[in-house]
Amino acid sequence: MALNNQSDADFAGLMDYLSEIYYYFDGSSDSYINQLVDNLDNMTTADQVAMTEFGDGADTSVGDVFQKTANVFSTQFMMVASGNGAASVGFENTQMATYSMPSGMNTQFWSGIYSEFINNIVSTYISEIVPGAESYVLEKILPAVNTASDTQGMQDTSSTGILNNIDENSNELVHALMTIDGAYSLSTIVTHIESMYENLGDSLGSLLSAMMSLVGINSNDTLGEYVGATEPGTTTGWNDTTLSGNAIAFPDFSMFNQIYLAYSKAIVSAAYGYAMVGKYDAIQTMYSESASDPDAVWTALGITDNTTPSQIDVSKFNVSIPASDTVMTETFQQGVWDVYHYIKPFYDQGVADAATDSTITSTTTLDDPTYLNEVWNEVGGNNLTDTNGDKLTTTYTGTDTTDTNPHDVANYVSPQTQAYLVSFYAEVVSSNELAYSEQPAIETIVKDASGSVVKTNYTAIGSAITTTSTGADLTGSFGDAIDLPTTINGYTKPTDASSITIPESGGVVYVPYSVVTVNAGQVTVKSVGAPSTATFDYTVTNSNGQVVNGATGVSYGAGVEVDLTDGDTLNVTPATVDGYVDSVSPASSVSYDDTVNAINTVTVTYGQQVSYTIQPTDANGVNIGTATAAITGVSGAPIDTTQLPTVAGYTAPTFNDTDTDTTNNTPVISAAGGVIKVAYTANEQTFTVTQTGEPAGNTTGYSYTVNGGTAQTGAYGTAVTAHVGDAIAITPGTITNYDASVNNGTITLGASAAGSAAVTYSQTVQTFTVSQTGAPTGSTAGYTYTVNGGTAQTGTYGTAVSAHAGDKIVVTPTAITNYNASINNNTITLAADKASSAAVTIPKSHRRLQLHKRVRQQGVLRVSPTRLTVVLLRMGHTGQPFQPMLATQLPLQPVRSQIISQPLIMGL
Repeated sequence: MALNNQSDADFAGLMDYLSEIYYYFDGSSDSYINQLVDNLDNMTTADQVAMTEFGDGADTSVGDVFQKTANVFSTQFMMVASGNGAASVGFENTQMATYSMPSGMNTQFWSGIYSEFINNIVSTYISEIVPGAESYVLEKILPAVNTASDTQGMQDTSSTGILNNIDENSNELVHALMTIDGAYSLSTIVTHIESMYENLGDSLGSLLSAMMSLVGINSNDTLGEYVGATEPGTTTGWNDTTLSGNAIAFPDFSMFNQIYLAYSKAIVSAAYGYAMVGKYDAIQTMYSESASDPDAVWTALGITDNTTPSQIDVSKFNVSIPASDTVMTETFQQGVWDVYHYIKPFYDQGVADAATDSTITSTTTLDDPTYLNEVWNEVGGNNLTDTNGDKLTTTYTGTDTTDTNPHDVANYVSPQTQAYLVSFYAEVVSSNELAYSEQPAIETIVKDASGSVVKTNYTAIGSAITTTSTGADLTGSFGDAIDLPTTINGYTKPTDASSITIPESGGVVYVPYSVVTVNAGQVTVKSVGAPSTATFDYTVTNSNGQVVNGATGVSYGAGVEVDLTDGDTLNVTPATVDGYVDSVSPASSVSYDDTVNAINTVTVTYGQQVSYTIQPTDANGVNIGTATAAITGVSGAPIDTTQLPTVAGYTAPTFNDTDTDTTNNTPVISAAGGVIKVAYTANEQTFTVTQTGEPAGNTTGYSYTVNGGTAQTGAYGTAVTAHVGDAIAITPGTITNYDASVNNGTITLGASAAGSAAVTYSQTVQTFTVSQTGAPTGSTAGYTYTVNGGTAQTGTYGTAVSAHAGDKIVVTPTAITNYNASINNNTITLAADKASSAAVTIPKSHRRLQLHKRVRQQGVLRVSPTRLTVVLLRMGHTGQPFQPMLATQLPLQPVRSQIISQPLIMGL
């Protein structure tokens, strides 16, 4: 219809029609879109599966879509306009609720205009776009390696729990998975739907083409041009391999974004949901591996390096998927395949390295690109392949440059995915044993208008908990429950903490000690210190920069609420007030995406301009780092958090002004300005205590205190985690008969390097003394001794000899001629607390001479210490002297009798 030939009255009437269509389609509270979205958001899992299965094989031929043949998507899964004369032929088998004429609408407008728009134009959009988008998800998104990291930290790993979690978070997942060509929008997916490129004349045949010509429709147009989805003349160059062409989306087509989002959420909940069921089932299988033969459990399931996703037998896993649900089977298989080919190599390497104490470590682990690359290279990440057989790469060549985890290049591994894969290596303690930490937090749940979770944000409460009450690192198995402190900084632990378990790769477990729910797209504009006459202006712009809402001269009152839809941005401009300076925080412009990240308040503060500085402090209020230079601000307004100084070893706080807890609100500038102190959180830092001199096989460790707290136990050579600024007092463990010294008894942990101390053990020095009695005057004879069976050494009686406590000393007195030595304790074990002793007694030897009884001559015996001389004299005649008859010498042996026997008696 040519608009330039219309009269003013006709043109005005046409605009009335269009505005009424828009109002009831998207503007009113009971609009078609609102009701359709509500129906889709409240689908059961079974409904979502049925719709996804039907969509995979739906007929998207343009002619069949126009004629609503049996296998067209909208005939089963569209909310049809029916009743009051609506033409609903072809929709008799719809599985969704029907849409009735809104109250207040004219029956003629309903039957002749509005219901026709729903059942023909809208149904065409849905019939082409939903199956097309589903094909893109199944063929391009799910096989991409980055899909493995989109969902992390799953705690309820039952099939129902996983599907429920995916459904609750489908809004965020859809935006993550289906960001295409740099943006998430219906206008980005339409250029990847094949039917948009179909020529109407070719699709509809000559008869329908002729009919279209009669109403002014060019049969050479493509479907994308006909339905207003693509710019005229651009819809060319379709490529079956890349699922893309040259089409340029028509910007105004994004008005159907809510329909696209609602259908996408339902499809993702089913298709992607079952992929995650497969993933987590496979992770459980991985944790059942034997460290000695990690492939055995997989071989038993029929899975090897050469198994394709379609060859995986779903029935061997703990899940029930009907054979007729081909899409769910396909996505489940993909999830299992991803674990085997992407996650398992990192876990297996982690177990192997832990067993040989050769694990690659880093103090910042997953935040350290060097560490990630080192582990990646050890595992051989660049040699792993995707389902197409292409090697994985960390170099991105796609177009989704605004997406941190894009899916348009199947073999591209994003930093997010690389860190996720490496986490299965980094947190391994041993087979099926993971390290983890507990982070108490305020959980902010962001929901959309339908109640679906858009995103969950966490604001830390204090520092993460990394050790048990005894000082041991937190470890456990995937799915294990964790112990939680009853209170943290005045917050009480969740009433039901049974669902808070160790996630699939260990790491940080966020524990909600407080839960706040906010609505996405809902922004409140409020004031602080404003005079009663203060007002503001605002505009709301859509993703194309067009103003779609706004007002001027708005009074603040108790707060003004402005609602945004996906793609909208609120812009606030305070009116000037004499005598005041205003400050807008956190910013004068807040987008819908900002509200998803829990930024849902614009605060305008009225005050005076002052100067202030920000001084970082530790948790005890002691200044750390360097204060900022002077900053200009408005009294009563929050400080400029972008000016928070960087302090080595400390993390600047993250403030949350949107929850009910005011203790973590951004500090405000005082009326006089001046110094604003801000408490920082000390970063984790490790210290290691080593030892030398410990006896072999000893397992004694040491004890330590942190800032004078309760003593904890540490193992030598094992790093212990504390925080920067902590004072660590080291006490070496006691080893019997050893002395211990430490080179650094108190360690104050710094920011740049881990702390260290060295303990030296040495055997306690102890003495022993051997005394003697009875040795002849002038004798210098001593004794010999051995230490623990070693080489004999010489000792001097009465002189202390040094050895070590615990030594075994064996003493042997040195022989003295004609003396017989004895010792009271020839084996001494040295004590640690006192010296030891032994006593040697050396009496003279007894000598005995026997003369043979037949010796009758009178003679003389002369005895020396070593020789006996016997002189026998023959008796002479009377008056004559005795004459020597025989002289002989005999050697004497100690403690033996020497007998002069027959041979010495001469001539008898």
